[in-house]
Amino acid sequence: MPPEIEFENDNYGIKMLETYGMLSIKSILNFTKILEISHKLKEYFDKDFIDKQEYQILTPKFSSLYTNLSIIEKVKKSILDENIIADDASKNLLNIRKRQKNIEQEIKQKLTNIIHFSSKYIQENLITIRNDRYVIPVKEEYRTQVKGFIHDISSSGSTVFIEPIAVFELNNEISNLKIEETIEIENIIKELSKIFYPYVEEIKTNIQNLARLDFIFAKAIYAKKIRSK
Repeated sequence: MPPEIEFENDNYGIKMLETYGMLSIKSILNFTKILEISHKLKEYFDKDFIDKQEYQILTPKFSSLYTNLSIIEKVKKSILDENIIADDASKNLLNIRKRQKNIEQEIKQKLTNIIHFSSKYIQENLITIRNDRYVIPVKEEYRTQVKGFIHDISSSGSTVFIEPIAVFELNNEISNLKIEETIEIENIIKELSKIFYPYVEEIKTNIQNLARLDFIFAKAIYAKKIRSK
C-alpha cells in the first residue's frame, strides 16, 4: 500500500512564501508534512511499487516530487507540535528557559519557606499563580500580616492571594524572561519560514502531484474492490 496522502491545502501559507512573509507554525508543519509525504512516496515508488512498466504514466509524477530531508529534520527538531517550540530550537531559547526554570525554583523555595513559617496566616499550603505572578493564599483576617501585593480574592472573600515582597523582583525577572521567550520564538519562526522561500514552486508542484496521485490511488483501490466482488 502507498503511504497515506493527507495534508492541508494552505493557500494563505503559499501566499506568505511568495511574498517572503512569516509563516504560522501550522503552515510550517503542513509544508514539512508535504515534503515528508513526498519523500515517502518516492521511496515507495523506487522500492515497493511493482507495476512500474504497466503504469509508466505515473513515473513523471513521482520523479517530480521534491524532497528535502534537511528541512524536515530542522523543523522536527525545532517544533514539537503546533503549540510547543522545542527548548533547543535555538541556544538563546534554551538559555532563556533554563534561567526561567531556575528563577521559578528560587521563587517556590522562598514561598515554601514563607508558608512554613507563617502557617497561622495561610489558608492552604499552596503556591499558585495570579496575573502571571506566583502568589500564596492568605486568610483574609491576616492579610496585613503578610507584606506584599494582593492579586486576587476568592469568591467567598475568605482568601486573598498575595505576592510577598520577598519574591517581587524574582517575579519581575520571570515576566521579563517570558517577553524574551516570546521574541525569541518569533525569531525562530521567522528563520524557519525563510528556509522554505527558495522552494515555493517545488512545494506548489508537490501539492498538485500529491493531489493527483491521491486521486489515482483512490481509483485503483476502488477498482480492486469492484473486481473482487
